Amino acid sequence: NNAVDQGSVAVYDIAPGTGTLTAVAGSPFPITGLENPQGIAIAPDGARAFVAGDAAGATFSPRVAVLSIAPATGALAQVAGSPFASGGTQAFSIVISPSGDRVFVGNVSLLASSISVLDVTPATGALTPAAGSPFATAGRAPIALALSTDATRLYSAERGSSATPAAHGVSAYDVSAPGGLASLTPVAGSPFSAGGGQLQGVASTPDRRQVYGFLNADPGGVAGFSTAPGAILTPIAGSPYPAGDRFAGFL
Repeated sequence: NNAVDQGSVAVYDIAPGTGTLTAVAGSPFPITGLENPQGIAIAPDGARAFVAGDAAGATFSPRVAVLSIAPATGALAQVAGSPFASGGTQAFSIVISPSGDRVFVGNVSLLASSISVLDVTPATGALTPAAGSPFATAGRAPIALALSTDATRLYSAERGSSATPAAHGVSAYDVSAPGGLASLTPVAGSPFSAGGGQLQGVASTPDRRQVYGFLNADPGGVAGFSTAPGAILTPIAGSPYPAGDRFAGFL
């Protein structure tokens, strides 16, 4: 929940048969020290939630709040030290690695776009910026992020660079192996044009062979790319595909 003075996270139980949502007791849960929450990611083991936003007050310093999730009730509680400084400017999108050891945060400032990489302390959930973080982006305003299932590629929905403002699309980054020094290396040609308006969301298929994104345009659509480990992104024939709507939301 986006709030001027304090952010919060709403939690719901999902009825298996119908999909009906019911707020859990205590929801929404306030996030002390964080306002303007924009993105959320859940750890692979379901034990913690990570929320990107700004520090409370007039500084607009990017922060990531970490909240533990009670298994029986879904109730949230901030871990010690949360929210944690994440670096960059205007934290927005967030994704966590399949192993749960790293968090990636897209900082959408058009003047200083970047992606922060944060290491997760397993025992406490505390976050520490990786050496070299935040990393410069190939395009601007990484509004949505997606990781390949093996965590070797990070995909980012971005605007074109200042030299090519109309080249909205997907940037691909090769990610360093877990356990070593963090690095994000833009794949040559990034960002790859989506063939329309700015992308509002991005996702990678489990087999790592396709990447898709929602077009935030009128009419709306879905842009599709084929790829492979170590390869560039190539538009799939017929992309972008009509979605029957306009100005799509997040993916």
